[in-house]
Amino acid sequence: MSSTPDAGGLPELDWLGDDNFVMAVQIEASETGNPDARERESALRITNDGGLSYAELARIAVCEADDDTCVQHVVPMDEGRLFGWIEQHAGDYPGNTKFYTSPDGGTSWTVLGKSPGTPECSPGPLRYTEVNSVIYLGSSRPEGGEVNDVLFIETTCKEIIEDNGAYSSLNIISTNVFASQDSGKNWVELTKPPRLNGRIIYAGDNGVVPGVFE
Repeated sequence: MSSTPDAGGLPELDWLGDDNFVMAVQIEASETGNPDARERESALRITNDGGLSYAELARIAVCEADDDTCVQHVVPMDEGRLFGWIEQHAGDYPGNTKFYTSPDGGTSWTVLGKSPGTPECSPGPLRYTEVNSVIYLGSSRPEGGEVNDVLFIETTCKEIIEDNGAYSSLNIISTNVFASQDSGKNWVELTKPPRLNGRIIYAGDNGVVPGVFE
């Protein structure tokens, strides 16, 4: 599969069924030829012919003009819906991670809410929560009721170290795993599995959504 020549970076690619795929392409500033470009940018694309052609999707959100990094991430859900979030940094400082959903395959986006955090990583000028991965486990659809998506995410709490008022280094406080059974309105922190320099790529449904895969 290929995108346009200026796609750049290593894309995140998710299957939507048949020959349909959705992807978030990371673009480095050096690849754009624009000296005023952000350090890292991204583009969202979709294909319905196995990669022979791609269509652009709407941006998840508009990032501030002075952001050095504004990389979009996308995860497919059911019925053409998408889940997204943004890796956003301005200078050495990150922005707050927000979640977004698209009911129409990326044509439009609405804010879902902020990512969960732990008490030791309350948002502030020096500590922040970074989203590593999001796994969509399924949806419960009670008759006549609100659709609830089950989400599983892994985050890292990071601390910016300053020395005499200047950025010095970045310290990892903890990695954490959370799950939500109501589309991210409420989160429960889970016991994270033992691992070394890896990331969780599949969680299964563990029966949390009865009948999802029947």
